[in-house]
Amino acid sequence: AMEKIQTITEERGLEMSPLSGIIITGDGRHVMPVEEVPVINNYVEKHQIPIITTPLDTLGS
Repeated sequence: AMEKIQTITEERGLEMSPLSGIIITGDGRHVMPVEEVPVINNYVEKHQIPIITTPLDTLGS
């Protein structure tokens, strides 16, 4: 998904990201920490996008 957002940002010549933030939900057992995924980390750092993690899911647990 981040690759697609990055592509759209570049294709439209946007200076600012269309993302206002990222929320990571679940129990924390992700494949790897967000900081270790280069395409996500580079985009997040470049656009200073806040990341919030929570053990709650998006269905209101």
